[in-house]
Amino acid sequence: MANTIAILEQGGNSGTAAEYALEYVNGGKTDWHLPSKDELNELRKHRAIVGGFANDYYRSSSEANATAAWLQDFLNGFQFSTLNKSINGRVRPVRAL
Repeated sequence: MANTIAILEQGGNSGTAAEYALEYVNGGKTDWHLPSKDELNELRKHRAIVGGFANDYYRSSSEANATAAWLQDFLNGFQFSTLNKSINGRVRPVRAL
C-alpha cells in the first residue's frame, strides 16, 4: 500500500495503474493497492489457485530506479524492469488480509 500511495503523491499520475488499484472496489472492500514485485511473484507462483490471470505482463508498484518500474511476466515468470514507467501492463489489485 505504501508504494501505491507514494506513486500517487508524486503527482501527475492520473489514469495510472496505481490510481486504478487504489480506486478498485470488490466485494465491498476498498483497501486495494498495486502489488510490489515480490507480491506479484507470489501471485504468479500460486496463479492456479488464485485464478484469473492472463499469460501477460503485470505492473508492480516497485521502482527499479527513478525512471523504471518492475513488471512480472505471468507466462514464464520473469521479472524485469522497464526502461520507462509508462510501459503498459495489466493491473491486478491486491489487498492485505
